[in-house]
Amino acid sequence: MRRRFIITSSIAIILFAVCLFGINVYAKMNQSFSISNTIAFEPSESVYVALDCSVSGCTQANLTTPPSGYESIEAYRQAIGLVRKVDFEESMRGQNSQSLLSDWNIAESLTFVNASTPIVYQIVVYNYSLVAIRVSFVSFKNNSEFISNTKSPDGEDGIVLQPYGGEGSQPDSKVITLTTRVKRVDVGFNDEPNDFTIKFDPIVE
Repeated sequence: MRRRFIITSSIAIILFAVCLFGINVYAKMNQSFSISNTIAFEPSESVYVALDCSVSGCTQANLTTPPSGYESIEAYRQAIGLVRKVDFEESMRGQNSQSLLSDWNIAESLTFVNASTPIVYQIVVYNYSLVAIRVSFVSFKNNSEFISNTKSPDGEDGIVLQPYGGEGSQPDSKVITLTTRVKRVDVGFNDEPNDFTIKFDPIVE
């Protein structure tokens, strides 16, 4: 009897441990992770740019059919801010640079596809300034318990764009990105702030 009791107890303990392990694995696999975003642009006086902004790596960006209330997936992406385009026209030259370049507001919290897939913010910058400019990240979140950020290009210097040659010429353009990753796969989070700022400065020789 005692031997049977020991065997039965051992089997019960093993089954309990397996169930507990399965519950932990299931919980980790079903964690959700989301971030909220406002991207600020700070152009110096007499700096004029066009921008082509987009976000990838989130569940919203992977949708192939529009949610209810939107005529197309493109309309949905534009409405919530997954894509944003800022154009420049020559008639804008001489106007206040900051008034022409408002913040990039993303209306929905972006949800990570999974803990191993990063969310990537890509900004293509076209320089319409008559001087060379430097484009750089001046702030982004790097002390969060839940997320980490990596900018590209790395380093403090950012990217340098050559002066605009005037009407009829093509503006110099380059890409700057911020890649956001989940730090801890075992702890879910919602609406973790992920605001950052990009600055546009003239290069004075």
